Amino acid sequence: MSKRVEIDGEVIKDLRTSGFRPMSRRELADRVGIEEHSIGQYERGEVTSVLPVIIEALARVLMVGPNDIAPNYQPPMPLQLGRVGYDKAELSKLFYRSGMTKVEWAKESGFSVSTAHRLLDGDKMSADVEILYKAAHGLSVPVGRISQPLSNPPGYGEREMMAGMGSPLEDFPIAAHHEPAITDTPPPESH
Repeated sequence: MSKRVEIDGEVIKDLRTSGFRPMSRRELADRVGIEEHSIGQYERGEVTSVLPVIIEALARVLMVGPNDIAPNYQPPMPLQLGRVGYDKAELSKLFYRSGMTKVEWAKESGFSVSTAHRLLDGDKMSADVEILYKAAHGLSVPVGRISQPLSNPPGYGEREMMAGMGSPLEDFPIAAHHEPAITDTPPPESH
């Protein structure tokens, strides 16, 4: 079950009425797939938290990022769980820049202090996807800043690998086995 996330109804109203393409509550509701009265409740602050799927739909229709209407929005974890590689040097740099102790980071991330030690000081270069999500969340960075695929599938080039760097979480290839990005442009010819 997904956790509800706090939304900013005033921002939703501003975007709906004066955004890129102004629209009525009815039109927004129809395009999102919810009831018109729900839009009014969000805008008046009568309903202050909703499921992530509604935030994503509102953001898509209003042509903004989910965090623009829900500052605490975190993309849901993908169903592909398992181990994934991570950049220990980048993780260490982000951790030390945060100014937190390992105890503070572990508490903020929701894992044990021994997990924090293993991530920063251990000899392994992979961790469970869930742990990397928590680690990134505790440092307030997208998981793409620290995660790396364990191996590149055939045909998965450097361009696709770099496409996710610094992008939102759902755009970054984090699973050990994943499909190459589908684009409208043909792959570059090899020499």
